[in-house]
Amino acid sequence: MSSTSSAPKPALHRAPSGPEETCILLVEDDEECRRVIVRSLRGLGYVVCGAGSARAALAVYQALQPALVITDLFMPGCDGVQLIHDLKRMDPGVSMAVVTGLLPGDPRVRAAINGGARAVLFKPFTPEELDEVLGVALGEG
Repeated sequence: MSSTSSAPKPALHRAPSGPEETCILLVEDDEECRRVIVRSLRGLGYVVCGAGSARAALAVYQALQPALVITDLFMPGCDGVQLIHDLKRMDPGVSMAVVTGLLPGDPRVRAAINGGARAVLFKPFTPEELDEVLGVALGEG
Protein backbone atom coordinates (compact mmCIF):
# COMPACT_ATOMS: atom_id res chain seq x y z
CA MET A 1 0.00 0.00 0.00
CA SER A 2 1.43 3.34 -0.97
CA SER A 3 0.69 6.62 0.66
CA THR A 4 0.65 9.97 -1.02
CA SER A 5 1.81 13.15 0.53
CA SER A 6 0.42 16.56 -0.21
CA ALA A 7 3.64 18.24 0.91
CA PRO A 8 5.16 20.23 -1.94
CA LYS A 9 8.45 19.05 -3.36
CA PRO A 10 11.33 21.49 -3.03
CA ALA A 11 12.10 23.46 -6.15
CA LEU A 12 15.05 22.23 -8.14
CA HIS A 13 18.07 24.50 -8.48
CA ARG A 14 18.20 26.11 -11.87
CA ALA A 15 21.40 27.27 -13.46
CA PRO A 16 21.63 30.98 -14.11
CA SER A 17 20.95 32.07 -17.66
CA GLY A 18 22.85 34.51 -19.79
CA PRO A 19 26.61 35.06 -19.76
CA GLU A 20 26.95 33.66 -16.22
CA GLU A 21 25.81 30.18 -17.28
CA THR A 22 27.30 27.49 -15.09
CA CYS A 23 29.48 25.01 -16.97
CA ILE A 24 29.83 21.46 -15.64
CA LEU A 25 32.30 18.82 -16.81
CA LEU A 26 30.96 15.28 -16.39
CA VAL A 27 33.55 12.49 -16.43
CA GLU A 28 31.92 9.09 -16.90
CA ASP A 29 33.34 6.17 -18.87
CA ASP A 30 29.94 4.49 -19.37
CA GLU A 31 28.51 6.16 -22.47
CA GLU A 32 24.84 5.51 -21.67
CA CYS A 33 25.20 6.70 -18.08
CA ARG A 34 27.06 9.79 -19.29
CA ARG A 35 24.29 10.54 -21.80
CA VAL A 36 21.56 10.26 -19.14
CA ILE A 37 23.37 12.47 -16.62
CA VAL A 38 24.25 15.07 -19.27
CA ARG A 39 20.58 15.21 -20.30
CA SER A 40 19.52 15.66 -16.65
CA LEU A 41 22.05 18.44 -16.07
CA ARG A 42 21.05 20.23 -19.27
CA GLY A 43 17.41 19.92 -18.21
CA LEU A 44 18.33 21.93 -15.13
CA GLY A 45 19.82 24.62 -17.36
CA TYR A 46 23.52 23.85 -17.04
CA VAL A 47 26.03 23.94 -19.87
CA VAL A 48 27.57 20.47 -19.82
CA CYS A 49 30.58 18.89 -21.45
CA GLY A 50 31.09 15.16 -21.15
CA ALA A 51 34.38 13.27 -21.09
CA GLY A 52 34.78 9.50 -21.24
CA SER A 53 38.14 9.30 -19.46
CA ALA A 54 40.31 11.12 -16.97
CA ARG A 55 42.81 11.99 -19.71
CA ALA A 56 40.09 13.65 -21.81
CA ALA A 57 38.77 15.40 -18.70
CA LEU A 58 42.14 17.01 -17.96
CA ALA A 59 42.29 18.46 -21.47
CA VAL A 60 38.69 19.71 -21.32
CA TYR A 61 39.26 21.23 -17.88
CA GLN A 62 42.28 23.19 -19.10
CA ALA A 63 40.32 24.47 -22.11
CA LEU A 64 37.01 25.35 -20.41
CA GLN A 65 37.70 25.88 -16.70
CA PRO A 66 34.20 24.64 -15.74
CA ALA A 67 32.57 25.70 -12.48
CA LEU A 68 32.22 22.06 -11.40
CA VAL A 69 33.69 18.68 -12.31
CA ILE A 70 31.60 15.60 -11.58
CA THR A 71 33.55 12.36 -11.95
CA ASP A 72 32.83 8.68 -11.74
CA LEU A 73 35.18 6.88 -9.37
CA PHE A 74 35.63 3.55 -11.10
CA MET A 75 37.09 4.08 -14.58
CA PRO A 76 39.74 2.23 -16.56
CA GLY A 77 43.19 3.77 -16.63
CA CYS A 78 43.13 6.73 -14.27
CA ASP A 79 40.31 6.41 -11.73
CA GLY A 80 38.24 9.22 -10.27
CA VAL A 81 40.30 9.53 -7.09
CA GLN A 82 43.46 10.08 -9.12
CA LEU A 83 41.60 12.56 -11.36
CA ILE A 84 40.55 14.54 -8.28
CA HIS A 85 44.20 14.70 -7.13
CA ASP A 86 45.41 15.67 -10.61
CA LEU A 87 42.82 18.44 -10.97
CA LYS A 88 43.53 19.75 -7.47
CA ARG A 89 47.23 19.99 -8.37
CA MET A 90 46.33 21.93 -11.54
CA ASP A 91 43.79 24.15 -9.79
CA PRO A 92 43.47 23.97 -5.99
CA GLY A 93 40.16 25.83 -6.19
CA VAL A 94 38.43 23.35 -8.52
CA SER A 95 34.96 22.27 -7.33
CA MET A 96 34.56 18.49 -7.50
CA ALA A 97 31.74 16.03 -6.97
CA VAL A 98 31.63 12.27 -7.40
CA VAL A 99 29.03 10.01 -8.98
CA THR A 100 29.50 6.32 -8.24
CA GLY A 101 27.93 2.90 -8.10
CA LEU A 102 30.11 2.02 -5.12
CA LEU A 103 28.62 1.66 -1.66
CA PRO A 104 28.89 4.60 0.77
CA GLY A 105 31.36 2.74 3.01
CA ASP A 106 33.79 1.92 0.20
CA PRO A 107 37.31 3.24 0.93
CA ARG A 108 37.46 4.84 -2.54
CA VAL A 109 34.48 7.03 -1.63
CA ARG A 110 36.29 8.18 1.52
CA ALA A 111 39.47 8.76 -0.52
CA ALA A 112 37.53 10.96 -2.95
CA ILE A 113 36.09 13.04 -0.12
CA ASN A 114 39.50 13.30 1.57
CA GLY A 115 40.97 14.29 -1.78
CA GLY A 116 38.61 17.21 -2.16
CA ALA A 117 35.26 16.06 -3.53
CA ARG A 118 32.56 18.28 -2.01
CA ALA A 119 29.71 15.85 -2.58
CA VAL A 120 28.98 12.24 -3.55
CA LEU A 121 26.03 11.02 -5.62
CA PHE A 122 25.31 7.29 -5.42
CA LYS A 123 23.87 5.47 -8.44
CA PRO A 124 21.02 5.04 -9.05
CA PHE A 125 19.80 8.50 -8.10
CA THR A 126 16.76 10.70 -8.56
CA PRO A 127 16.67 14.16 -10.15
CA GLU A 128 16.14 15.59 -6.67
CA GLU A 129 19.28 13.87 -5.38
CA LEU A 130 21.25 15.17 -8.37
CA ASP A 131 19.95 18.66 -7.67
CA GLU A 132 20.90 18.42 -3.99
CA VAL A 133 24.45 17.34 -4.85
CA LEU A 134 24.76 20.22 -7.33
CA GLY A 135 23.73 22.68 -4.63
CA VAL A 136 26.34 21.32 -2.22
CA ALA A 137 29.11 21.04 -4.80
CA LEU A 138 28.49 24.55 -6.14
CA GLY A 139 28.32 25.98 -2.63
CA GLU A 140 24.59 26.73 -2.77
CA GLY A 141 23.33 24.11 -0.37
